[in-house]
Amino acid sequence: MANLINVLYPHEGKTYDIQAEDMGPSVSEVDLRIYSEGALIFQRRIAYRDQVPADAPPVEHELAVRALMVRNVEALK
Repeated sequence: MANLINVLYPHEGKTYDIQAEDMGPSVSEVDLRIYSEGALIFQRRIAYRDQVPADAPPVEHELAVRALMVRNVEALK
C-alpha cells in the first residue's frame, strides 16, 4: 500500500491538490498539504503515535495510518 494520498479537488473555479503523506513509523506523523497552482497554501503535521500502536503488526499499522490519512483529506474538502 502506498503511503501517499493525492486528490485533485475542484472548488469555486480552482483545482486544489490535496496530499497526505505518512512520514514513517519512526516519525509517526502524517504531513497534510494543499497546493493551488503549484504553490503550497496549507500544511499541517498530525502525530499518530497515540492513535496507532507502534507494536501493531505492519499490515494493521499501515491500514490504521491510511484510515487516518483518508479522514483528514476528506475533512479538508
